Amino acid sequence: MERKILVVEDSPTQAERVRLLLEGEGYRVDLASNGREGLERVRTAPPDLIISDVMMPEMDGYAFCRAVKSADPTRRIPFVLLTGRRGPLDIIKGLEAGADNFVTKPFEDDYLLERLARIFEQLEFRRKGQLEVEVMIHVGQREIAVSADKQQIIELLFSTFEELARVNDRLLAAQRLVEDYARNLEAKVAERTRELRSLFDGVPIGLYRTGPDWRILDANPAMVQMLGYPDRESLLGVNAADLYVNADDRERWRTLIEREGVARGFEVLMRRRDGSLFWQRINTRAVRDSEGRLLLYEGASEDITDRKRAEEEVELLQELALAVREAETVDAAFTMVLRRVCEATGWGFGEVWVPVPEKTHLKVDAAWCVGGAHLDAMRAAAQSMVLAYGEGIPGRVWASRQPVWLEDVTQDPNFRRATLATRFGMKTAMAIPILIGDEVVAVMMFLSFETRAEDAHLIRLVSAAVGQLGTAIQKKRAEDTLHHTQRMAEMGYLLAGVAHELNNPLSVVVGQTALLRQALGEDPLAERTRKIADAAERCSRIVRNFLALARQRPTERAQVRLNQVVREAVELLAYQLRVDSVEVEDALAPDLPPLWADGQQLHQTVVNLITNARHAMRQTPPPRRLTLATSHDREGQRVRLQVSDTGPGVPPEIGAKIFEPFFTTKPLGEGTGLGLSISRSIVEEHGGQIRVESRPGQGATFVIELPVEPAPAVAPEPGPAEAPAAPEPRRILVVDDEPEIAELLAEVLTAEGHRVETVGDGATALARLRERGYDLVVSDLRMPGLDGPALYQVVQREVPALARRFIFITGDALGRQVKEFLEQSQAPSIAKPFSFEEVRRVVRRVLEGAR
Repeated sequence: MERKILVVEDSPTQAERVRLLLEGEGYRVDLASNGREGLERVRTAPPDLIISDVMMPEMDGYAFCRAVKSADPTRRIPFVLLTGRRGPLDIIKGLEAGADNFVTKPFEDDYLLERLARIFEQLEFRRKGQLEVEVMIHVGQREIAVSADKQQIIELLFSTFEELARVNDRLLAAQRLVEDYARNLEAKVAERTRELRSLFDGVPIGLYRTGPDWRILDANPAMVQMLGYPDRESLLGVNAADLYVNADDRERWRTLIEREGVARGFEVLMRRRDGSLFWQRINTRAVRDSEGRLLLYEGASEDITDRKRAEEEVELLQELALAVREAETVDAAFTMVLRRVCEATGWGFGEVWVPVPEKTHLKVDAAWCVGGAHLDAMRAAAQSMVLAYGEGIPGRVWASRQPVWLEDVTQDPNFRRATLATRFGMKTAMAIPILIGDEVVAVMMFLSFETRAEDAHLIRLVSAAVGQLGTAIQKKRAEDTLHHTQRMAEMGYLLAGVAHELNNPLSVVVGQTALLRQALGEDPLAERTRKIADAAERCSRIVRNFLALARQRPTERAQVRLNQVVREAVELLAYQLRVDSVEVEDALAPDLPPLWADGQQLHQTVVNLITNARHAMRQTPPPRRLTLATSHDREGQRVRLQVSDTGPGVPPEIGAKIFEPFFTTKPLGEGTGLGLSISRSIVEEHGGQIRVESRPGQGATFVIELPVEPAPAVAPEPGPAEAPAAPEPRRILVVDDEPEIAELLAEVLTAEGHRVETVGDGATALARLRERGYDLVVSDLRMPGLDGPALYQVVQREVPALARRFIFITGDALGRQVKEFLEQSQAPSIAKPFSFEEVRRVVRRVLEGAR
């Protein structure tokens, strides 16, 4: 229900401020500039509540209030006076005029809104028939009824307290001047003091007095309880400055009260007698004598710990969520969260432990500390050890998936760094699991430089804060996988185009070299053409192997000779190894059993290992040696490959990280951090294992072990039919946009006795096919305009019989679409660069099958 509030204020600025404040809380506000105008508004359109200034022209707030309360139709409208006077007589005067409540200016917005909420709450009680409780105040010979509003009574008591204090001072002065009157005055003062003590002790908020030296002179029971002391006497004499947790807060308070004379709404973190911390909101004023000398400080205090905790929790969760979103890597997110949690909770050291990929043990991943020396020493000690399942504090959290609190790590025999913790003064430990579902993906541990009793609230707060990392890690994993997939796909597309462009000239080189060798016969120059042919064939293998590094495809297993894979990998990288002065030694076992594996994937793995070894040995002076060794166990069930180098070795602190995606020790631009990660995936997909054995300064050896699996039993495919010794001449159309390749094919086929015509594109080929008949079409797959698949589809519609006599030539990597087309068409294909013998064999087989 919308509440209507009438605000009567002669100051336009103040009136506008109150209007904006109330409308922001959903109230409907009407403004009047004086009491007379306000009274007219009340009579014509009664509001739900009136807020009025006291000092106004024409009709002041007191008169306005009496007028409203004296009329039956309006007397039950709640009336709040805004007054700049703080004396009890001023307050009582307002209450006597009939005001339901009052607010002292200047006021805080939250304070005014809270008072209004309470007034409307009382209205609801009245509507429900609840009795209104009143407190009777005797002033002189009059008796005034005051609504039992807690805040109102507190304000009245404070004002009375201040007034009584001033009266007490005047009485003391009079006592010194008039000795005869002193005895009577002392009795009155004692009585007043007892009354004051009764009021002082009965107030439910903390009241206190301290001397100029900050020694506590007096405190009411609420203050004694707030500070955790058993009684008032044990608190007296305590230095209030020692209760401040942060010295900076104490100095801020001192500066403020010296400058302003008062400190209102000062929020500060304090320490109780037992060492526990709490937040306090204090209002203090400096009391001075007539000559300005400081006599004491007096004030009131409120425990706001619950509110501050709620605010800090929300702020911490928001900051951590932002930090996690902005972090470029999971490690960066770990470090940000460690720092922010330590700063927010007062713990001095934090570190993250993560399971290694094999899930056999935990290793330290990130750390943060308020002191650099502590950080370096603790992290170095952690990096030299691993924790098994259930071992140490992180291991216990890993096993239980529950937080662990240890009050004193120096007394725990399972805490391996107890000596360092003792040296640095570290005491309490708190460890929190980071979960994705039921999986512990990391353990975050914090160490405090003071002994702390177990704090369930803090555990819940930190658990909620670090829990966001589980989602972040899961997201990062998905992003890394997607990024890797996209990069590899882009590389595949690029290399497919490169392969097509390279294979065309390679086909010409290989073919022309073969023709030249035939023409030379036994001529001495034939040996040179053989070298050219060998080099061209090597280039062909390099292109095929290079494509294997980026091709994304299902595993295609076949019988694979590991030694051959190793030799081809060395051949691929031979030039780079020679440039870096790397001597290659092999110890390949000659009796190695074959593997049922994907040869291209194993080739990619060996290339990655050799490349990493070459990069590592750049850091060491010659001689540089790369050793490749293969062996198998006695039963022939497992095959082992060892790739050893003479580089600087792998430091222990990164030994477990090197197989993680995107982790690299190479300079920017020299590595992606994917090679070893991909290698591990390939090896594990084949049922094997990969590990590194290394000592700093003594090189590194990467060991791969693979199971020897028998090939699955399948029906043997029929081999190609033998071509007749003297093929019958046929009419053949060769279609290729590379004239040199078309001419090369024509020359080979013409030498077989066939009548061959060549065209450079699919459209011209289609026109020729419509003009005359052909026995066979040999077509490139990728051509501008009408490509090979499109030409085939037209022929399949128009001349179905000829569609069964198509042979495709391709220099492209067999992408998914090309592969699907060849499978669907069942047309044979020849990969560039091709040998003459392969061309003759496929042509003879197709022509023989078409008879």
